[in-house]
Amino acid sequence: METPQPIKDAMTRALAENKTRYAPSSGIAQLREAILEKVRRKNKIPAELEHVIVTNGGMQSLFGAFQSVMDPGDELLIFSPYWTPIVDLANFCQPSRCWSRRKEARREGVRATLERST
Repeated sequence: METPQPIKDAMTRALAENKTRYAPSSGIAQLREAILEKVRRKNKIPAELEHVIVTNGGMQSLFGAFQSVMDPGDELLIFSPYWTPIVDLANFCQPSRCWSRRKEARREGVRATLERST
């Protein structure tokens, strides 16, 4: 499959503008600003630009989030059913896990589910 012409044109412009280095690890400013505007407008989340980072996808985002907030031995509540890679990503932090059925937590409340699970 050939590279579409708009992509070729964008690459040519990037070369002409000397945009040949890696982008900032948090994402380019224009993209972060567009995400911030969407989150504020559509999602009604009062975020600030320094709260916005761009990742390669959900796996990288979840891994970074888990690494940021969990320490070995911390309790992690996992609602079932769940996306199976979540357990693998969380295991890098060595948490003690607490499993719970999502249906029960919705029906009885998270607090009651937690108290019964611990």
